[in-house]
Amino acid sequence: MPIVGGNLVVTSQTTLTELQSYLKDHTAQGDKILGKVDKTTGNTILYVGGKTTLGDTISGKAERRKELAKQTFDRLLEEAVKSDMSALGKDARISLMGLAENIGSARESTGKHSMRSAQMERLTTAYINRSTTEHGMAATVHGGPKLSDLGNFGSTIQVAVGHFQQALASGKDLTPYAEALGDALATAWLAGHNTPNERIEFAASNGKGLRNEIRDMMQTLIGGDAGLAFAHNDKVETALAKAFNRAAGQMLPDGEVAGTSTQIRGPGSKMNDLPNIRIGGQEYKPVGYIAEGGFARVFRYAPVSGQGNEIAYKRPEAGSLKGKSDLARMETLDEQTKASGEELLNHLTAQGNGHENVVELLGATRNSDGQLGFAMEILPHGTMLDFAGELAGAVGTGPGKIDKSLADVLRLTLIQDLAEGMAHVQDTNGVIDLDFKSPNAMIGENGIGKVIDLGAARRGNTVTLQDVPLPDNPLWLAPEILKGKSDISDLAKPMGVLKKVEDWTTSVVQGMFPKLKSGKAMSIGGNILAPDTVREGSRVKGQQSALQVNGAVNVWALGMVAADLFAGDMWGSQYRFMSDAQDAIVDFGKNPNNVAIAPKLPDGSLPPTALRESTGNPTVDGFLNQMLAPVPGNRPTLTQVTNHQIFQGRGIGGQEARDLIVALKSGDPTRIDLAKANLDRVVNPPPPNRMPPQTPPRPLPQPPTTVQMPPLPDVPDGTG
Repeated sequence: MPIVGGNLVVTSQTTLTELQSYLKDHTAQGDKILGKVDKTTGNTILYVGGKTTLGDTISGKAERRKELAKQTFDRLLEEAVKSDMSALGKDARISLMGLAENIGSARESTGKHSMRSAQMERLTTAYINRSTTEHGMAATVHGGPKLSDLGNFGSTIQVAVGHFQQALASGKDLTPYAEALGDALATAWLAGHNTPNERIEFAASNGKGLRNEIRDMMQTLIGGDAGLAFAHNDKVETALAKAFNRAAGQMLPDGEVAGTSTQIRGPGSKMNDLPNIRIGGQEYKPVGYIAEGGFARVFRYAPVSGQGNEIAYKRPEAGSLKGKSDLARMETLDEQTKASGEELLNHLTAQGNGHENVVELLGATRNSDGQLGFAMEILPHGTMLDFAGELAGAVGTGPGKIDKSLADVLRLTLIQDLAEGMAHVQDTNGVIDLDFKSPNAMIGENGIGKVIDLGAARRGNTVTLQDVPLPDNPLWLAPEILKGKSDISDLAKPMGVLKKVEDWTTSVVQGMFPKLKSGKAMSIGGNILAPDTVREGSRVKGQQSALQVNGAVNVWALGMVAADLFAGDMWGSQYRFMSDAQDAIVDFGKNPNNVAIAPKLPDGSLPPTALRESTGNPTVDGFLNQMLAPVPGNRPTLTQVTNHQIFQGRGIGGQEARDLIVALKSGDPTRIDLAKANLDRVVNPPPPNRMPPQTPPRPLPQPPTTVQMPPLPDVPDGTG
């Protein structure tokens, strides 16, 4: 890579990867990247610009240098895309073009200069990660495996049909034949799709589409009423699910260890039978319970060898399958696998090439039931919401207490961590996390804040609200999400009226034709109103599809999490009903002049439209209010948040701040006081040493002056 004097000389051979290396190794996060032309060679030279002079601004030279840097970045991106396109299939080419377009759009929206080093490094990394790491696989995922992906699989299905029919006729168990079909399915998939991305694509699917295709082919092969009866046999449905689960379990290098079981006490003192797991070639055993959320529980696992760190393992709650029929188990597993499969793909995409502020996914497993489990780094110091309360309680005087100024340094350190993590997820890897909240931000072993739980995330620059369920976190949701969901319900109200009319019409038809079966009466009643329901349904669907949100919702969520840290608790506890809290957020978003964080009025109450009391620091209040702007377009991007000057304060993000966070979590006053003293020396350094004023030296004593004695008179010698 031609680096001259810290500048990058861009030739016809320069690649996007070389640009990434230059930005990473030779520039600082906030540097402006400018371009100039070497008059001798004609090559473009990218360099770090300083302050823009008035003369350069007036002459247009400053703008030309910005534009040349932008054009150079765009050209390197375009050449990278052209180079990669030839080796890709149609779906991947479309995804790649979409990624490149998103990167170009992101570059144009990264602020006033739009060629800052940190932003450019993230965008080049977003493209490069797509092809250099198995985790950056959003471009290849297209809804799970299909029958057409398996080559000439028809003969295998024909053999399976024969075995299934014989087993059903003789009352035998279909499991051995389902397992054989699963092995054949895995072999067929891997014959043409053996990349890490393709393996994970298969493993993350519940296979429902492929299973239906196989079932339909079996029905066709048998034919007639016999084929129809075969295809709708619950045992066949269950056998096909077992076949797919067996195949899916062969796609991942990690897995549960057969024949192992340990009982671990979970919530409500209930015992959980847990297997050992193998992650990254090392076997781990369950040693404790961590938490429960949604349909899954998280347990602590330790290396069987005793060597290495503990990890966290998240798996679906096994009790949800107990006592159910095979068909009911299958339906439950399909729902679980769909949800956990989406979480796996979303997390891998959001994680990208890895980031210290995003919890690391270490591996994934899929057991014989089809349940997906995730192994993650363990975060021993709890959630941001817990720490918010603990930190508020630690402010004071005496042993183990800290003053407010140091507490604010810790708060801003963790907020910066979360901003960096969310910027990596959203701005770099193109994932919008709809469930970011204080309980979904945790503190790692070294006092580093991390984003966790990306199960509700969606890939893309926008999210259509109609397509996603409302996350169970309304206290952190942006006004536009809550209003959009309310609008969707309002738009659907005419359909509810039509449904009532349809029910009434059906009852009239039933009264007119008493012998008519209810199903046929419903069909007639529905057909009578079909033109109205189709027209109204199309109108409603179109309007609902227009209700979209973008990444500004995560900036709002980050602002609410930050406000929690400064206040010491989560917002909304003052409301008796959750609906009242939601209404308050929606109302706040209606007026662009509303301010979220404000001082109390003279009577001690908050201004009517404010959400939180002032932190007591106007700079912090202003920072929070930027993120909590009522209008989405008035909020900064997450990348802009990471570059905010508030994070330039002494001690913020430093090791001393992290040591104090860990010390506070320990509860040891001696350890806290030592860490506090270390951070205080950074935040409030002593004045530089000054030499005391010098007194003039005393003169050295002089030797005594020699006295010249007069000559002695002549003494008579006695001779006369």
